[in-house]
Amino acid sequence: MTLTHLRHHQLRRVHMRLLTRAVEFAQENLEQPEVVAAASRFFAQRLHSVRDLEARLLDDDADVQFYPWLLWDADLGEGPLGEGPLGLRLPMRGRSTMEHEVWTALLATRPAAWLLRASEGKSAELLHLGDGRRAPIVEPMLEHGPPAGEVLVARVVDLGDLYLLDAVHAALPGRTQAAMARAQKLAARETAERQLRRLLSAATAAAHSEKPRRGGTLPHTGVRTTLVLQHASEAACLEALHAACARGTLDQLGPRRFAFAGGSLAPAGAVLRLHAERLHASTIHRDRVADLQSAVSELLPEAVLTMTMHRDLAGLLHGGGPTAVSRGELRALANDWLNEALVDFGDTPHADLGGQTPRALSQTTEGIAKMRAWFRAVAPLAALADTRYQQQLASLIGDFAAG
Repeated sequence: MTLTHLRHHQLRRVHMRLLTRAVEFAQENLEQPEVVAAASRFFAQRLHSVRDLEARLLDDDADVQFYPWLLWDADLGEGPLGEGPLGLRLPMRGRSTMEHEVWTALLATRPAAWLLRASEGKSAELLHLGDGRRAPIVEPMLEHGPPAGEVLVARVVDLGDLYLLDAVHAALPGRTQAAMARAQKLAARETAERQLRRLLSAATAAAHSEKPRRGGTLPHTGVRTTLVLQHASEAACLEALHAACARGTLDQLGPRRFAFAGGSLAPAGAVLRLHAERLHASTIHRDRVADLQSAVSELLPEAVLTMTMHRDLAGLLHGGGPTAVSRGELRALANDWLNEALVDFGDTPHADLGGQTPRALSQTTEGIAKMRAWFRAVAPLAALADTRYQQQLASLIGDFAAG
């Protein structure tokens, strides 16, 4: 190992130790009035006490967004903690030169929109959508994360000879690149405290915006949102998921793939997929993401949200943007979308059908025309999905669009 490689290895270890200590420091100071007041600004909601703040963090799994913002971006104003972010007060006396180097860089780092230009295993290259910087990084999180071509809202720490991926707040379809580049320019003009909130707001709007595409389009639910959670023990995680199957909360679709059953509180058909150190929880319905987060938290209280990914199926099918995935992953995406979209299909109101149920629409000539258009839009997905979904769609066409 060369001296450069040794330094990089040591910096990564120092970074992880410092982050652990920083989050613990933030948790110890949650009850401070300045922190509660800052949280009210972050969540755009009046929080009266640390109980309100803790409840909000628990309900929304917002730790991955809030703690980095509190530590490195927030302005706590006048008070016992002093001005600036909480991380500025992190006890550093007696720490090594390398720890001070990483701490100083963290304080100087702002969240930004980055294009994931290339990704292979744990290695990737990021392109800053504001100033065009390129950042080569090595990060285990990316091994089961978004593919090349997607956009990240992330904190990338520049140490001169090394870039470190400090946090990923959101992962977006490649088609959002132009929108997020505009958002990055606007965010750069904001105060440090306001930049993350502007970027996250722009990310949500860009990921779910509709855009007509050549060759047809999917319904507006063609965006799949995935929560990426880290779990402490794969065996314990599987045990909890199997117990949920025994209770009827989940259905097991494969050795490491599960779906919420129709009678559960979570969105019916939402899919859980277990990786070595990660759990992916996916839904195609934007308005059900909070329910999914809550349901997963009940099943696996120890799991920690590390990333939110938005995948654009319409873009993948019709060439919208530079996102590239393997055919196997595309089949998995199609299966997940159809698995959820077709649960209780006939009697479920669909936003793409004007909020009406297919059963009601099938009673009129105009309604049948709407149903046929919907099935045509879904046809490209069915062609990629497993045979059972193709057979299910064929049956539904006969039931609701035969005329």
